[in-house]
Amino acid sequence: MKFAESQHKTPEAASNKNIKDKIIDKILNITSKNSVLTEIFDMVSTIYKQNKKNKNFLYTVYSCFLLFSPILISLDRFIGLSGTLLTGVPFVLGLLIIIQEKKYIRKYSVITILFLMSVIINKDFINGFETFKPLMIFLFSLDLCCSADFLVVLKRCFIKLKKAVFIMLVSIVGLNLIMVLFPSGYSIVDTETWGLEAYMGLYSSPHQAAYRFSMLIVFIVYMFLLNYNKLITIIMLFITTFLLFKTGARTPTLIGIFVIIFLLFTKRKELLSISKTYICRYKTAAKIVLPIIGIIMIALLLKSAFVQKIINLSSESFDSGRSILRNHELKYFIKSNLFNMLFGNPLDTVYNVNHMAIGARIWCHNDFMQILMQFGILGLAAYLYSCGRFVLIQIKEIKSKETKTIFYLIVLLFAFVSFYNGLFFFPRFAMIIPLFYIMIRDGIKGVKK
Repeated sequence: MKFAESQHKTPEAASNKNIKDKIIDKILNITSKNSVLTEIFDMVSTIYKQNKKNKNFLYTVYSCFLLFSPILISLDRFIGLSGTLLTGVPFVLGLLIIIQEKKYIRKYSVITILFLMSVIINKDFINGFETFKPLMIFLFSLDLCCSADFLVVLKRCFIKLKKAVFIMLVSIVGLNLIMVLFPSGYSIVDTETWGLEAYMGLYSSPHQAAYRFSMLIVFIVYMFLLNYNKLITIIMLFITTFLLFKTGARTPTLIGIFVIIFLLFTKRKELLSISKTYICRYKTAAKIVLPIIGIIMIALLLKSAFVQKIINLSSESFDSGRSILRNHELKYFIKSNLFNMLFGNPLDTVYNVNHMAIGARIWCHNDFMQILMQFGILGLAAYLYSCGRFVLIQIKEIKSKETKTIFYLIVLLFAFVSFYNGLFFFPRFAMIIPLFYIMIRDGIKGVKK
């Protein structure tokens, strides 16, 4: 019956089809004038037709959002709505993926029940939810790293959209470089606190900027692995590294440094070959320009806020007073009643404890302490279980010793960042962990398109 009906279309249906055809023709006329728009339109429409009836469609939407999230992140300081989208969209898409991937439902149901019990007991739903969202985005990212289907879709999207992603990266890096020249590119509060120029570029604080620049470095390095416009990619990498060091935020800067060292380690022969090619092509200019560039780079590096803070370690604590926060938080937690120990405290309590410790209403600056204080022992246990499960799955799947060694180093790096500043509390970076995972994997094994 359905087949018979499809053979006899009504005039109204025919009219609707004509309207749709006109709209598509209009879009094609617009996009034909811009190769980047054409590329995006063709890719999205093709993938939609292929995947609208299967689970990969959600993966595609999530991947496209992830790849172009740096645009929203760069607008976050100036347009409040972009910040809401940056946490709201991946949170909703993550929930839809969980419902689709039935194997995750049990784990996330338990986590959600624990969260609801915590906020009900503490009567702190709004603040609790604001912490719950980035936590869930971080856990989604770990689980997506274990999904071969999602990684295939993400990689395919990056490759097909690499021209548009490249233009986005050039624009963002260029704008951040321009911000070096303006006072609005620096944090007045952090500059006064540190006694150093605290650069933040387009972003809201030096620490936020450091996570953003580390994220951009992941994008840029993967662009290099795809062999796309290598010279400009290398220039962008130098500029972004320079900006990262200017932020003075030591802990998140380590992520960017790790990615650069990884690139130098895995692609050293290719980088040397590129250097030799350009030196041989411009011998005279290279003899003059390269020493000057080298001296300028060393001078800028030594003058950067990151290096200056390392040099000044003798006159301040290594963790800038974070150990004081941890001690006060632990003392308060141990004295809590049974319910608060199991299910945590309101966020205001965390702020008040830290205000008594150092005179500032701030969060814990430690993922483990933040979860323990806000969601209790049960919440921390669920978080550690999810992270531990991810690590065990990867250890079982990784065969080569070299890859395992790099994976252990990444686990240690992320644990260090989580302990000394925070990882899940910065969902803009946490969201791109699957791309970080692909970059590491393809950097070792090579990109297979």
